[in-house]
Amino acid sequence: MENFNEFIIKNNVLVKYLGTEEYIIVPDGVTTIGDEAFAFCQTPVHITIPKGVTHIGNSAFKACISLTEILIPDSVTF
Repeated sequence: MENFNEFIIKNNVLVKYLGTEEYIIVPDGVTTIGDEAFAFCQTPVHITIPKGVTHIGNSAFKACISLTEILIPDSVTF
């Protein structure tokens, strides 16, 4: 079960993920994954991004050493 307290979200932008889950579902209502939002997270293996997200920022997944899969919807254009 996802703990939404692990996400810092401001104005529908996921600013930072603070959790340690392996399987992450980004909360509905997020429209942007901010720059370096998941940077240096070592435990995520799989991240699901919901429909409605249109933008993924620079280096959003930088140095996520365990990450093997990201499900990105067609709504993402950048």
